[in-house]
Amino acid sequence: MDDIRQNRKELQYTYSEYAKLEDGDPKKLDTADKLNLMFEEASVNYNNVMAMLPLAIEDIKTRLLLGDGQTKKDEAPLSLGVLSMDEHGELKILEAPKENKKELMVLDDNANAGLIQAIEKDYMDLNEDGNEYVKSLVARTFCPLASTMESVVDIEKEVSNYNSYLEFYKRSKDDFIKTVKPLVEKIMGVWAFFEQYPRNCKGMRPSMVISNVSNDMLAKSSNIPRLLAYLNTVNAKNDFENTIWYAIVPSVSLNSSSKLKAVRQRFQGNENVEKEDVNSVESLVRILDALKDYEVQCFFSYETGDKTTFNIMATEGIEKYETKCAQLIGKPFSEYAIPCIPNFTVIPKDKSGVILDNRMYVTEQNTAALSKEKEDIMKIWIDGVYIGAAYVAAGLVAAYQSPDYLKEVFKKNVDEQLPGVRFDIESGDHALQVRTTMAKEITGYTNDIKSDINRKNFGFVFSSENAVLKDLNIQNIMVYKARNLLTDGKSYEPIYKTQVTTYIQRVMRLATGDFKQENIVEFFSSKPTSQRSRWMEKKITLMRLSETEMISGIPSTKRQATARLISHSTAM
Repeated sequence: MDDIRQNRKELQYTYSEYAKLEDGDPKKLDTADKLNLMFEEASVNYNNVMAMLPLAIEDIKTRLLLGDGQTKKDEAPLSLGVLSMDEHGELKILEAPKENKKELMVLDDNANAGLIQAIEKDYMDLNEDGNEYVKSLVARTFCPLASTMESVVDIEKEVSNYNSYLEFYKRSKDDFIKTVKPLVEKIMGVWAFFEQYPRNCKGMRPSMVISNVSNDMLAKSSNIPRLLAYLNTVNAKNDFENTIWYAIVPSVSLNSSSKLKAVRQRFQGNENVEKEDVNSVESLVRILDALKDYEVQCFFSYETGDKTTFNIMATEGIEKYETKCAQLIGKPFSEYAIPCIPNFTVIPKDKSGVILDNRMYVTEQNTAALSKEKEDIMKIWIDGVYIGAAYVAAGLVAAYQSPDYLKEVFKKNVDEQLPGVRFDIESGDHALQVRTTMAKEITGYTNDIKSDINRKNFGFVFSSENAVLKDLNIQNIMVYKARNLLTDGKSYEPIYKTQVTTYIQRVMRLATGDFKQENIVEFFSSKPTSQRSRWMEKKITLMRLSETEMISGIPSTKRQATARLISHSTAM
């Protein structure tokens, strides 16, 4: 808008200078060259309706409401004034001459009529499929005044144009939001993934490979061999620099459509529009089947919206998610499938309305006024903005693989050479210390919901609880459960167990030259140089550090006896 304002101010001034000069005057030719350049700059925005509409709406409000956006309380006719353009390209109201009425005729000089015609012609020449509506909008935007100063306003025409532009602007905004919102949510999901790793930590920074195709397209039978070929290249070698450890599949369909074939609408309800950016469960199954052979843990979350938020889970629990995962349980890939719930809310659906403006009407006194009726308020609805839980879950798990990250959080008892593959975020107060960067959304789940979650131990579940750690009130969302879909019929497997197995297999494959028998024996031998012995030494060292800290907290009268007891236990 600012560019258009500046451009139209320069256009109007330069054209007025051009019109004053005689044909053939060299200065007029120079001025024409300047005008050609200005028209070239202006033409870039001829089809930028989203930039022109708000400016055209603003111009009309200035014409009719003196630019303050409010009607006069007594709805009396406005005092006589004239329209002009200031140095910033905005319309302004000047007081009209009062004594000599003939001066008004001089003001309405139609000096810009030629400029308006030139703009309309330029638009039509550049747009073979151009229409009269946009042509008029372009002309009114780049040359809002037909005269240097205008004293006459056709109120009915201006009100009609205002309402037409406002409705067109609303429809354009609605279409824009529907197109852009899924992309914005994906970008925010990627941001949330990387946001879990502190910026000041340098070691083992997470990275991401984006497939750049839909999951349904990737899961087609013609593309699965390509995916397998890629995974074979990065995961089936002893070079682990480019190994893929995790995958993220967001927006898996909940398929929650009504069982009724048709429902007659007595009242206007939500439109049942099928989301185009939702991934089918069938495609997820095919992807999981491919990932399992290369030990890639897959974090997936369900489609974003107001049905998969913390508020809904706080009242409905996790049963619907477990039901949706039924066809993923008991499969060879189950231990690599990690359902992440619930999704995160950035802008709630019921608070995502944005008021554009009010419709205008002509009063009995033949003045313009903004309607205060509820149905005349032009509002657009974003329908909420959300982030898939899979992005945050994968980002947090990737972050705590870094020993630098764990060292920063726990300060002590962290081996700086080994990754956090064995880290169990459900253990002790780990969830309180290793938190997400996402702010709390609710005050917690009910005791019944938490009991159900604890009984089923299902999924990678986030919680928004009131909690305190060392006198610090926790303001961030935490992890409540971290489980995959491998089950023994009673409980689901913690995700760290699968990761430990994968890590040991990969280390063994590297150290034993692809599992050669004699090297495997060496790997698990009791020699001080074996890999097993080196790991055990690190474990014993960390245990001793922990015991030392425990002893230091015991009163001195009991410390000596306790030290002897621990020394005796260690020797055993």
